[in-house]
Amino acid sequence: MDYCSDFIDGIRRQTDRGFDVLFMNDAVDDLPALPDRTVVLQATGTPFRNRLQTIRYAMENGYDYLCWLDLDDSMPENRLERIRALLSSDRTADLLIHDLWIMDENGVRTGERFIGSYREKIGLEDLLFYNCAGFGNTVARVEALRPVYGIAQDLAEDPEAADWWLFVMLLLQGGSARYTDEALYDYRIYTGNMSGGSREAAAVQKRVGIILHHYRLLGSMLDDGLSPEQKEQKDIYIQRLEEMKQDPGRFQVRDRSGCLWWEDIYRAAGTNKE
Repeated sequence: MDYCSDFIDGIRRQTDRGFDVLFMNDAVDDLPALPDRTVVLQATGTPFRNRLQTIRYAMENGYDYLCWLDLDDSMPENRLERIRALLSSDRTADLLIHDLWIMDENGVRTGERFIGSYREKIGLEDLLFYNCAGFGNTVARVEALRPVYGIAQDLAEDPEAADWWLFVMLLLQGGSARYTDEALYDYRIYTGNMSGGSREAAAVQKRVGIILHHYRLLGSMLDDGLSPEQKEQKDIYIQRLEEMKQDPGRFQVRDRSGCLWWEDIYRAAGTNKE
Protein backbone atom coordinates (compact mmCIF):
# COMPACT_ATOMS: atom_id res chain seq x y z
CA MET A 1 0.00 0.00 0.00
CA ASP A 2 3.03 2.32 0.04
CA TYR A 3 2.31 3.55 -3.49
CA CYS A 4 -1.50 3.40 -3.53
CA SER A 5 -2.19 7.05 -2.66
CA ASP A 6 0.19 8.33 -5.35
CA PHE A 7 -1.32 5.90 -7.84
CA ILE A 8 -4.86 7.10 -7.13
CA ASP A 9 -3.80 10.76 -7.18
CA GLY A 10 -2.25 10.18 -10.61
CA ILE A 11 -5.57 8.88 -11.90
CA ARG A 12 -7.56 11.76 -10.39
CA ARG A 13 -5.18 14.33 -11.90
CA GLN A 14 -5.72 13.14 -15.48
CA THR A 15 -6.83 15.95 -17.76
CA ASP A 16 -8.83 13.46 -19.83
CA ARG A 17 -11.82 12.22 -17.84
CA GLY A 18 -13.42 9.89 -20.39
CA PHE A 19 -12.28 6.58 -18.92
CA ASP A 20 -13.18 3.92 -16.38
CA VAL A 21 -10.70 2.33 -13.96
CA LEU A 22 -10.55 -1.46 -13.77
CA PHE A 23 -8.72 -2.00 -10.48
CA MET A 24 -7.33 -5.52 -10.11
CA ASN A 25 -7.21 -6.09 -6.36
CA ASP A 26 -4.53 -8.62 -5.48
CA ALA A 27 -5.32 -9.52 -1.84
CA VAL A 28 -5.62 -5.98 -0.44
CA ASP A 29 -8.25 -5.87 2.32
CA ASP A 30 -8.22 -2.18 3.23
CA LEU A 31 -8.56 -0.34 -0.07
CA PRO A 32 -8.61 3.46 0.19
CA ALA A 33 -11.28 5.55 -1.49
CA LEU A 34 -10.99 4.91 -5.21
CA PRO A 35 -11.80 7.34 -8.04
CA ASP A 36 -15.29 7.57 -9.48
CA ARG A 37 -16.07 5.09 -12.25
CA THR A 38 -13.84 2.44 -10.70
CA VAL A 39 -14.65 -1.26 -11.06
CA VAL A 40 -12.84 -3.48 -8.57
CA LEU A 41 -11.93 -6.92 -9.90
CA GLN A 42 -10.71 -9.51 -7.42
CA ALA A 43 -7.51 -11.26 -8.52
CA THR A 44 -8.00 -15.00 -8.71
CA GLY A 45 -4.82 -16.38 -10.22
CA THR A 46 -1.39 -15.67 -11.66
CA PRO A 47 -0.54 -12.26 -13.14
CA PHE A 48 -1.26 -13.75 -16.57
CA ARG A 49 -4.69 -15.04 -15.51
CA ASN A 50 -5.45 -11.68 -13.91
CA ARG A 51 -4.60 -10.00 -17.22
CA LEU A 52 -7.03 -12.34 -18.97
CA GLN A 53 -9.69 -11.57 -16.38
CA THR A 54 -9.32 -7.86 -17.17
CA ILE A 55 -9.50 -8.54 -20.92
CA ARG A 56 -12.64 -10.64 -20.47
CA TYR A 57 -14.34 -7.89 -18.46
CA ALA A 58 -13.41 -5.30 -21.11
CA MET A 59 -14.77 -7.50 -23.92
CA GLU A 60 -18.02 -8.25 -22.09
CA ASN A 61 -18.65 -4.60 -21.24
CA GLY A 62 -17.91 -2.98 -24.58
CA TYR A 63 -14.68 -1.12 -23.88
CA ASP A 64 -12.64 0.08 -26.85
CA TYR A 65 -9.12 0.12 -25.39
CA LEU A 66 -7.21 -1.16 -22.38
CA CYS A 67 -4.41 1.00 -21.00
CA TRP A 68 -2.51 -0.90 -18.32
CA LEU A 69 -0.59 0.62 -15.43
CA ASP A 70 0.94 -0.79 -12.26
CA LEU A 71 0.31 0.38 -8.72
CA ASP A 72 3.96 1.25 -8.02
CA ASP A 73 4.48 3.31 -11.17
CA SER A 74 3.31 6.84 -11.98
CA MET A 75 2.11 8.88 -14.94
CA PRO A 76 1.91 12.56 -15.89
CA GLU A 77 -1.48 14.23 -15.73
CA ASN A 78 -1.79 14.46 -19.52
CA ARG A 79 -0.96 10.81 -20.24
CA LEU A 80 -4.47 9.67 -21.18
CA GLU A 81 -5.14 12.90 -23.06
CA ARG A 82 -2.05 12.30 -25.22
CA ILE A 83 -2.95 8.64 -25.72
CA ARG A 84 -6.43 9.56 -26.89
CA ALA A 85 -4.97 12.08 -29.35
CA LEU A 86 -2.47 9.54 -30.71
CA LEU A 87 -5.17 6.90 -31.13
CA SER A 88 -7.42 9.41 -32.88
CA SER A 89 -4.69 10.19 -35.40
CA ASP A 90 -4.24 6.50 -36.29
CA ARG A 91 -7.32 4.36 -35.79
CA THR A 92 -5.74 1.35 -37.50
CA ALA A 93 -3.24 0.53 -34.73
CA ASP A 94 -4.15 -2.39 -32.45
CA LEU A 95 -1.27 -1.58 -30.11
CA LEU A 96 0.01 1.86 -29.16
CA ILE A 97 3.44 1.63 -27.54
CA HIS A 98 4.96 4.75 -26.02
CA ASP A 99 8.29 5.39 -24.36
CA LEU A 100 8.70 5.70 -20.60
CA TRP A 101 11.06 7.15 -18.04
CA ILE A 102 13.04 4.84 -15.79
CA MET A 103 12.98 5.57 -12.06
CA ASP A 104 14.77 3.81 -9.22
CA GLU A 105 13.19 1.99 -6.28
CA ASN A 106 12.74 5.31 -4.47
CA GLY A 107 10.79 6.86 -7.33
CA VAL A 108 13.63 9.08 -8.58
CA ARG A 109 14.11 9.32 -12.34
CA THR A 110 17.47 8.04 -13.46
CA GLY A 111 17.47 10.27 -16.54
CA GLU A 112 17.26 7.18 -18.77
CA ARG A 113 14.40 6.46 -21.12
CA PHE A 114 13.45 2.88 -21.87
CA ILE A 115 13.24 2.82 -25.67
CA GLY A 116 14.35 6.23 -26.92
CA SER A 117 14.02 8.00 -30.23
CA TYR A 118 16.35 5.70 -32.15
CA ARG A 119 13.40 3.42 -33.00
CA GLU A 120 10.93 4.92 -35.44
CA LYS A 121 8.56 1.97 -35.25
CA ILE A 122 8.05 -1.30 -33.40
CA GLY A 123 6.67 -4.38 -35.08
CA LEU A 124 6.56 -8.14 -34.73
CA GLU A 125 10.27 -8.64 -35.24
CA ASP A 126 11.11 -6.15 -32.49
CA LEU A 127 8.77 -7.78 -29.99
CA LEU A 128 9.87 -11.24 -31.05
CA PHE A 129 13.46 -10.66 -29.98
CA TYR A 130 13.09 -7.85 -27.42
CA ASN A 131 10.70 -7.38 -24.53
CA CYS A 132 9.71 -3.74 -24.88
CA ALA A 133 5.91 -3.57 -24.56
CA GLY A 134 3.67 -4.00 -21.55
CA PHE A 135 5.63 -2.14 -18.85
CA GLY A 136 2.75 0.29 -18.49
CA ASN A 137 3.71 1.68 -21.90
CA THR A 138 1.16 -0.11 -24.07
CA VAL A 139 -2.50 0.45 -25.01
CA ALA A 140 -4.37 -2.39 -26.72
CA ARG A 141 -7.54 -2.39 -28.79
CA VAL A 142 -9.92 -4.69 -26.95
CA GLU A 143 -11.43 -6.25 -30.07
CA ALA A 144 -7.95 -7.18 -31.34
CA LEU A 145 -7.36 -9.07 -28.08
CA ARG A 146 -10.42 -11.28 -28.56
CA PRO A 147 -8.70 -14.04 -30.60
CA VAL A 148 -5.65 -13.84 -28.33
CA TYR A 149 -7.88 -14.33 -25.30
CA GLY A 150 -9.35 -17.46 -26.88
CA ILE A 151 -5.92 -18.95 -27.58
CA ALA A 152 -4.73 -18.15 -24.06
CA GLN A 153 -7.48 -20.23 -22.51
CA ASP A 154 -5.85 -23.39 -23.83
CA LEU A 155 -2.34 -22.74 -22.49
CA ALA A 156 -1.12 -25.54 -20.21
CA GLU A 157 1.31 -23.13 -18.50
CA ASP A 158 1.22 -19.41 -17.88
CA PRO A 159 3.91 -17.08 -19.25
CA GLU A 160 5.80 -15.04 -16.68
CA ALA A 161 6.12 -12.12 -19.11
CA ALA A 162 2.35 -11.98 -19.58
CA ASP A 163 2.21 -8.85 -21.72
CA TRP A 164 5.01 -10.03 -24.01
CA TRP A 165 3.09 -13.20 -24.82
CA LEU A 166 -0.21 -11.38 -25.31
CA PHE A 167 1.21 -8.71 -27.60
CA VAL A 168 3.42 -11.02 -29.68
CA MET A 169 0.44 -13.31 -30.15
CA LEU A 170 -1.71 -10.33 -31.17
CA LEU A 171 0.81 -9.39 -33.87
CA LEU A 172 1.10 -13.02 -34.98
CA GLN A 173 -2.66 -12.94 -35.49
CA GLY A 174 -2.28 -10.04 -37.93
CA GLY A 175 -2.52 -7.10 -35.53
CA SER A 176 -0.59 -3.88 -36.01
CA ALA A 177 1.48 -1.72 -33.67
CA ARG A 178 2.37 1.95 -33.54
CA TYR A 179 5.24 3.47 -31.57
CA THR A 180 5.73 7.00 -30.28
CA ASP A 181 8.88 8.16 -28.55
CA GLU A 182 6.88 10.37 -26.17
CA ALA A 183 7.64 9.27 -22.62
CA LEU A 184 4.21 9.11 -20.96
CA TYR A 185 4.92 6.95 -17.93
CA ASP A 186 7.45 6.46 -15.13
CA TYR A 187 8.46 2.83 -14.62
CA ARG A 188 10.02 1.72 -11.33
CA ILE A 189 13.01 -0.63 -11.56
CA TYR A 190 13.86 -2.92 -8.65
CA THR A 191 17.16 -4.61 -7.94
CA GLY A 192 16.89 -8.21 -9.05
CA ASN A 193 13.88 -7.58 -11.29
CA MET A 194 13.23 -10.61 -13.53
CA SER A 195 13.43 -8.36 -16.57
CA GLY A 196 16.74 -6.83 -15.59
CA GLY A 197 20.17 -8.06 -16.45
CA SER A 198 23.01 -9.38 -14.32
CA ARG A 199 25.89 -10.88 -16.30
CA GLU A 200 26.49 -13.65 -13.77
CA ALA A 201 26.20 -17.10 -15.34
CA ALA A 202 23.25 -18.19 -13.19
CA ALA A 203 21.32 -14.99 -13.97
CA VAL A 204 22.02 -15.36 -17.69
CA GLN A 205 20.82 -18.96 -17.62
CA LYS A 206 17.63 -17.90 -15.83
CA ARG A 207 16.84 -15.20 -18.39
CA VAL A 208 17.61 -17.51 -21.30
CA GLY A 209 15.35 -20.15 -19.77
CA ILE A 210 12.53 -17.61 -19.47
CA ILE A 211 12.90 -16.58 -23.12
CA LEU A 212 12.94 -20.19 -24.36
CA HIS A 213 9.89 -20.99 -22.24
CA HIS A 214 7.97 -18.11 -23.79
CA TYR A 215 8.83 -19.19 -27.32
CA ARG A 216 7.50 -22.66 -26.52
CA LEU A 217 4.27 -21.15 -25.22
CA LEU A 218 3.69 -19.46 -28.58
CA GLY A 219 3.44 -22.94 -30.09
CA SER A 220 2.93 -23.61 -33.79
CA MET A 221 1.35 -20.19 -34.31
CA LEU A 222 4.80 -18.66 -34.02
CA ASP A 223 6.02 -20.22 -37.25
CA ASP A 224 2.66 -19.72 -38.94
CA GLY A 225 2.89 -15.96 -38.39
CA LEU A 226 6.47 -15.47 -39.60
CA SER A 227 7.96 -14.90 -43.01
CA PRO A 228 10.56 -17.48 -44.16
CA GLU A 229 13.34 -15.01 -43.32
CA GLN A 230 11.95 -14.32 -39.87
CA LYS A 231 11.50 -18.03 -39.21
CA GLU A 232 15.12 -18.74 -40.16
CA GLN A 233 16.31 -15.91 -37.91
CA LYS A 234 14.16 -17.20 -35.04
CA ASP A 235 15.38 -20.81 -35.47
CA ILE A 236 19.02 -19.72 -35.39
CA TYR A 237 18.35 -17.59 -32.33
CA ILE A 238 16.66 -20.43 -30.44
CA GLN A 239 19.56 -22.73 -31.25
CA ARG A 240 22.00 -20.19 -29.85
CA LEU A 241 19.82 -19.74 -26.76
CA GLU A 242 19.95 -23.47 -26.10
CA GLU A 243 23.74 -23.30 -26.37
CA MET A 244 23.86 -20.27 -24.08
CA LYS A 245 21.73 -22.00 -21.47
CA GLN A 246 24.12 -24.94 -21.39
CA ASP A 247 27.31 -22.88 -21.37
CA PRO A 248 26.78 -19.14 -20.77
CA GLY A 249 30.52 -18.59 -20.45
CA ARG A 250 30.92 -18.99 -24.22
CA PHE A 251 28.91 -15.83 -24.85
CA GLN A 252 29.68 -12.18 -24.16
CA VAL A 253 26.68 -10.78 -22.28
CA ARG A 254 27.24 -7.06 -21.91
CA ASP A 255 25.84 -4.73 -19.28
CA ARG A 256 22.11 -4.21 -19.84
CA SER A 257 22.36 -0.41 -19.70
CA GLY A 258 21.01 1.07 -22.92
CA CYS A 259 19.31 -2.19 -23.94
CA LEU A 260 15.69 -3.17 -24.05
CA TRP A 261 14.72 -6.14 -21.91
CA TRP A 262 16.16 -9.33 -23.40
CA GLU A 263 18.15 -7.30 -25.95
CA ASP A 264 21.39 -8.08 -24.13
CA ILE A 265 20.67 -11.79 -24.58
CA TYR A 266 19.78 -11.31 -28.24
CA ARG A 267 23.03 -9.47 -28.89
CA ALA A 268 25.04 -12.01 -26.94
CA ALA A 269 23.60 -14.83 -29.04
CA GLY A 270 25.75 -13.56 -31.91
CA THR A 271 28.99 -13.36 -29.91
CA ASN A 272 30.01 -16.99 -29.46
CA LYS A 273 33.64 -16.86 -28.37
CA GLU A 274 34.58 -20.00 -30.28
